[in-house]
Amino acid sequence: ASAAPGRALAPAAPLSPQEHAVAVAWAGLLGIDAAQIRADDTLASLGGDVDLAGRAALATEASLGFRLDAERYLQHALGQLVMAASVLGSKPQPAAAAASAMSPAEQSLARVWATLLNVDVHTVLPQDNFFDLGGNSLLAMRAAGEMGKQFGASFDVRRLVFESLSQLANTPVVAAAPGGPVDESPKREGLFGRLKGVFKPTR
Repeated sequence: ASAAPGRALAPAAPLSPQEHAVAVAWAGLLGIDAAQIRADDTLASLGGDVDLAGRAALATEASLGFRLDAERYLQHALGQLVMAASVLGSKPQPAAAAASAMSPAEQSLARVWATLLNVDVHTVLPQDNFFDLGGNSLLAMRAAGEMGKQFGASFDVRRLVFESLSQLANTPVVAAAPGGPVDESPKREGLFGRLKGVFKPTR
């Protein structure tokens, strides 16, 4: 493993057990030496991007006992994340209520996603997007196939790029003109990386 970007090799301040567990997870994602990660580092300062932040949120959930929003991993230091997880994890979780209130169709899709992404089905929420949970283009292809079986119809894989689980479950089939493609143009910016994966073979 290499040193953190822009940092000379030097002893780092001791980390707490939870901080160390998160540092090990980050090191695995970033390909750097965990010993060089400090409590005041953010994932972004170590070279992480939005995609890695989403993966980090999932990878460190077990260590923290709580899944924080991926955006926090880019904005907040490792030590701050551990403290936030400790505080938020001690409160009643709205996620559990949201999961229990899901429709049968949403629950069915959540099980498909959880199986493919290797996550706890109870952590998959109606507002979640497949790629935000750690999905990639190859897994999206598989998900589209499995989801199509659930509804007995062909499922357009491009919808996983832009839509939430709830949107997909509640409108499983989008009508299109005969022989014409479904309009799935981006509704917001920041999706270029996802589009490359879905429309271009992954190496």
